[in-house]
Amino acid sequence: KENEELRSKLKLLVEQFELREQQLVQQLNAKNLESQLFEAKIQQKLQQDAKETFTIEAYKEQNKSLMETNTKLREELTLYAEKFNQFQESMSKTDEIFGKFKTDMEKMQKRIRELEKENIGLRTKTDQYDATFIQMNIMKQKQDKEVDSITKQRDSLKGLCKTLQDKLTLNSTAEKEGSQE
Repeated sequence: KENEELRSKLKLLVEQFELREQQLVQQLNAKNLESQLFEAKIQQKLQQDAKETFTIEAYKEQNKSLMETNTKLREELTLYAEKFNQFQESMSKTDEIFGKFKTDMEKMQKRIRELEKENIGLRTKTDQYDATFIQMNIMKQKQDKEVDSITKQRDSLKGLCKTLQDKLTLNSTAEKEGSQE
Protein backbone atom coordinates (compact mmCIF):
# COMPACT_ATOMS: atom_id res chain seq x y z
CA LYS A 1 0.00 0.00 0.00
CA GLU A 2 2.68 2.32 0.71
CA ASN A 3 4.14 1.57 -2.56
CA GLU A 4 0.94 2.23 -4.24
CA GLU A 5 0.59 5.39 -2.38
CA LEU A 6 4.03 6.32 -3.37
CA ARG A 7 3.34 5.33 -6.91
CA SER A 8 0.21 7.30 -6.90
CA LYS A 9 2.02 10.25 -5.40
CA LEU A 10 4.83 9.77 -7.84
CA LYS A 11 2.40 9.44 -10.65
CA LEU A 12 0.65 12.52 -9.39
CA LEU A 13 3.97 14.26 -9.12
CA VAL A 14 4.94 13.15 -12.63
CA GLU A 15 1.57 14.33 -13.93
CA GLN A 16 1.98 17.59 -12.09
CA PHE A 17 5.51 17.80 -13.39
CA GLU A 18 4.35 17.07 -16.95
CA LEU A 19 1.51 19.45 -16.52
CA ARG A 20 3.91 22.02 -15.18
CA GLU A 21 6.32 21.24 -18.01
CA GLN A 22 3.52 21.65 -20.54
CA GLN A 23 2.57 24.89 -18.90
CA LEU A 24 6.17 26.01 -19.02
CA VAL A 25 6.47 24.92 -22.67
CA GLN A 26 3.25 26.79 -23.39
CA GLN A 27 4.54 29.78 -21.49
CA LEU A 28 7.84 29.47 -23.32
CA ASN A 29 5.99 29.19 -26.63
CA ALA A 30 3.85 32.14 -25.65
CA LYS A 31 6.98 34.07 -24.68
CA ASN A 32 8.61 33.04 -28.00
CA LEU A 33 5.51 34.16 -29.88
CA GLU A 34 5.42 37.29 -27.86
CA SER A 35 9.12 37.83 -28.56
CA GLN A 36 8.58 37.19 -32.27
CA LEU A 37 5.62 39.56 -32.19
CA PHE A 38 7.80 42.18 -30.49
CA GLU A 39 10.57 41.61 -33.00
CA ALA A 40 8.07 41.89 -35.85
CA LYS A 41 6.71 45.05 -34.26
CA ILE A 42 10.25 46.35 -33.81
CA GLN A 43 11.06 45.55 -37.44
CA GLN A 44 7.83 47.15 -38.52
CA LYS A 45 8.57 50.14 -36.31
CA LEU A 46 12.13 50.34 -37.69
CA GLN A 47 10.81 50.15 -41.23
CA GLN A 48 8.18 52.72 -40.40
CA ASP A 49 10.85 54.90 -38.74
CA ALA A 50 13.12 54.48 -41.78
CA LYS A 51 10.21 55.33 -44.04
CA GLU A 52 9.33 58.30 -41.86
CA THR A 53 13.00 59.33 -41.74
CA PHE A 54 13.08 59.13 -45.51
CA THR A 55 9.79 61.04 -45.69
CA ILE A 56 11.11 63.58 -43.18
CA GLU A 57 14.29 64.00 -45.24
CA ALA A 58 12.19 64.34 -48.37
CA TYR A 59 10.01 66.90 -46.59
CA LYS A 60 13.14 68.70 -45.37
CA GLU A 61 14.46 68.84 -48.95
CA GLN A 62 11.06 69.90 -50.23
CA ASN A 63 10.83 72.49 -47.44
CA LYS A 64 14.33 73.75 -48.27
CA SER A 65 13.43 73.94 -51.94
CA LEU A 66 10.16 75.69 -51.11
CA MET A 67 11.98 78.13 -48.83
CA GLU A 68 14.48 78.91 -51.61
CA THR A 69 11.60 79.30 -54.08
CA ASN A 70 9.77 81.46 -51.54
CA THR A 71 12.88 83.63 -51.11
CA LYS A 72 13.28 83.96 -54.87
CA LEU A 73 9.59 84.75 -55.29
CA ARG A 74 9.77 87.36 -52.53
CA GLU A 75 12.81 88.92 -54.25
CA GLU A 76 10.91 88.90 -57.55
CA LEU A 77 7.86 90.35 -55.79
CA THR A 78 10.05 93.10 -54.31
CA LEU A 79 11.55 93.76 -57.74
CA TYR A 80 8.09 93.86 -59.33
CA ALA A 81 6.83 96.11 -56.53
CA GLU A 82 9.74 98.49 -57.20
CA LYS A 83 9.05 98.39 -60.93
CA PHE A 84 5.36 98.97 -60.25
CA ASN A 85 6.23 101.95 -58.04
CA GLN A 86 8.49 103.29 -60.79
CA PHE A 87 5.66 102.74 -63.27
CA GLN A 88 3.25 104.56 -60.94
CA GLU A 89 5.72 107.44 -60.62
CA SER A 90 6.14 107.51 -64.40
CA MET A 91 2.37 107.49 -64.85
CA SER A 92 2.05 110.28 -62.30
CA LYS A 93 4.71 112.31 -64.11
CA THR A 94 3.07 111.50 -67.44
CA ASP A 95 -0.29 112.64 -66.08
CA GLU A 96 1.35 115.81 -64.79
CA ILE A 97 3.08 116.42 -68.12
CA PHE A 98 -0.13 115.64 -69.99
CA GLY A 99 -2.05 118.03 -67.74
CA LYS A 100 0.55 120.74 -68.38
CA PHE A 101 0.48 119.94 -72.10
CA LYS A 102 -3.33 120.13 -72.09
CA THR A 103 -3.22 123.48 -70.27
CA ASP A 104 -0.59 124.74 -72.73
CA MET A 105 -2.71 123.50 -75.64
CA GLU A 106 -5.76 125.31 -74.27
CA LYS A 107 -3.68 128.49 -73.88
CA MET A 108 -2.33 128.04 -77.40
CA GLN A 109 -5.84 127.51 -78.79
CA LYS A 110 -7.03 130.63 -76.99
CA ARG A 111 -4.03 132.55 -78.35
CA ILE A 112 -4.67 131.13 -81.83
CA ARG A 113 -8.30 132.30 -81.67
CA GLU A 114 -7.12 135.75 -80.56
CA LEU A 115 -4.54 135.84 -83.35
CA GLU A 116 -7.15 134.68 -85.86
CA LYS A 117 -9.45 137.52 -84.75
CA GLU A 118 -6.53 139.92 -84.98
CA ASN A 119 -5.62 138.45 -88.37
CA ILE A 120 -9.20 138.93 -89.59
CA GLY A 121 -9.05 142.54 -88.38
CA LEU A 122 -5.70 143.04 -90.11
CA ARG A 123 -7.00 141.44 -93.29
CA THR A 124 -9.98 143.76 -93.20
CA LYS A 125 -7.66 146.75 -92.73
CA THR A 126 -5.33 145.40 -95.43
CA ASP A 127 -8.27 144.98 -97.79
CA GLN A 128 -9.35 148.53 -96.99
CA TYR A 129 -5.78 149.81 -97.51
CA ASP A 130 -5.57 147.83 -100.75
CA ALA A 131 -8.84 149.31 -101.93
CA THR A 132 -7.67 152.78 -100.91
CA PHE A 133 -4.30 152.16 -102.56
CA ILE A 134 -6.00 150.98 -105.76
CA GLN A 135 -8.23 154.05 -105.74
CA MET A 136 -5.23 156.31 -105.07
CA ASN A 137 -3.27 154.53 -107.79
CA ILE A 138 -6.16 155.03 -110.23
CA MET A 139 -6.36 158.69 -109.18
CA LYS A 140 -2.58 159.03 -109.61
CA GLN A 141 -2.78 157.48 -113.07
CA LYS A 142 -5.56 159.94 -113.96
CA GLN A 143 -3.53 162.80 -112.51
CA ASP A 144 -0.41 161.56 -114.33
CA LYS A 145 -2.43 161.55 -117.57
CA GLU A 146 -3.72 165.02 -116.77
CA VAL A 147 -0.18 166.17 -115.91
CA ASP A 148 1.09 164.62 -119.16
CA SER A 149 -1.74 166.26 -121.04
CA ILE A 150 -1.11 169.61 -119.32
CA THR A 151 2.65 169.23 -119.86
CA LYS A 152 2.03 168.57 -123.56
CA GLN A 153 -0.31 171.56 -123.71
CA ARG A 154 2.29 173.71 -121.91
CA ASP A 155 5.05 172.46 -124.19
CA SER A 156 2.92 173.16 -127.23
CA LEU A 157 1.94 176.55 -125.74
CA LYS A 158 5.63 177.24 -125.06
CA GLY A 159 6.36 176.29 -128.61
CA LEU A 160 3.57 178.56 -129.82
CA CYS A 161 4.78 181.32 -127.47
CA LYS A 162 8.31 180.95 -128.81
CA THR A 163 7.07 180.90 -132.34
CA LEU A 164 5.01 184.00 -131.57
CA GLN A 165 7.96 185.62 -129.84
CA ASP A 166 10.18 184.76 -132.75
CA LYS A 167 7.60 186.22 -135.10
CA LEU A 168 7.25 189.26 -132.86
CA THR A 169 10.98 189.64 -132.71
CA LEU A 170 11.16 189.28 -136.48
CA ASN A 171 8.34 191.71 -136.89
CA SER A 172 9.84 194.12 -134.48
CA THR A 173 13.25 193.80 -136.14
CA ALA A 174 11.61 194.17 -139.50
CA GLU A 175 9.82 197.24 -138.30
CA LYS A 176 12.96 198.71 -136.92
CA GLU A 177 14.72 198.05 -140.11
CA GLY A 178 11.78 199.40 -142.03
CA SER A 179 11.75 202.49 -139.96
CA GLN A 180 15.45 202.99 -140.36
CA GLU A 181 15.39 202.96 -144.01
